Amino acid sequence: MNRLLKGVQYIEAHLSNELSLSKIAEAAHFSRHHFARSFHAASGDTVMGYVRKRRLSVAAERLAQEQTPLIEIAFAAGFDSQEAFTRAFKRQFGKTPSAFRETQKADWVRFRPAITPETLARTKEFIRMKPVIKNHPAIKAIGFAQTFDQDTRGGIPELWDKFIPQMDSIPHITDGTTYGLCKATDKDDSFGYMACAEVQSLDDVPEGMEGWVIPAHKYAVFTHELSSENVHEDIQPTVQYIWGSWADKAGLTIANAPDFERYGPDFRPGRGQSIEFFIPIE
Repeated sequence: MNRLLKGVQYIEAHLSNELSLSKIAEAAHFSRHHFARSFHAASGDTVMGYVRKRRLSVAAERLAQEQTPLIEIAFAAGFDSQEAFTRAFKRQFGKTPSAFRETQKADWVRFRPAITPETLARTKEFIRMKPVIKNHPAIKAIGFAQTFDQDTRGGIPELWDKFIPQMDSIPHITDGTTYGLCKATDKDDSFGYMACAEVQSLDDVPEGMEGWVIPAHKYAVFTHELSSENVHEDIQPTVQYIWGSWADKAGLTIANAPDFERYGPDFRPGRGQSIEFFIPIE
């Protein structure tokens, strides 16, 4: 069975219970970090964002069909109080639960049905890319790091804009190869991302920058050929394919290790240039 759907089934079976990204990822046999990326790429929602929308959507169905007290529906939807439930419901549907129950009219565009195999298939990118399996040596890198999540990852280009002008200040730099290093954090679906250059030593890290070591590992490597100068936008279909489709169908186990994109020493944004995506595998 599709591992993403195992996660969805776990969510649907436990909507009235306490849910966490860790528990859902475990049910899907994914690491927390990689399940969050795959789920967002395939569905367009963060994992916990989907949980919130589903709980409120189920609550809306109950309000339309039952006379159950609001406080009971609020608790079943995972809220600690009727007030918190009312605020969240109004944000999603444009009306309070009481007003919705009276009129049964709301912004149903914001209703979130459960994910099915069919809806997953419609949202996946139908791209055919075959990775090359490589063993990559350990990486030492220095650059600017920041914590993002699936909602704020649009800020990654700004991190590169900050890094590129200051590359020359990095000591012990190798040949100018740069990386976008990505590793899990201990918080929900957030991840650490560093725009950086490969170095021979982590001595003398410039102020404001960080030095990371990525251990040697085995990777599935995808090559993306750019078709425009807008790198962040250009790579999105490939990123969505890797994490939203290939990762689930590959028959390989994605390792709980950092992933990264690699830019060669002569890389310049624009058509004809390529980027390599390294996905850690067991």
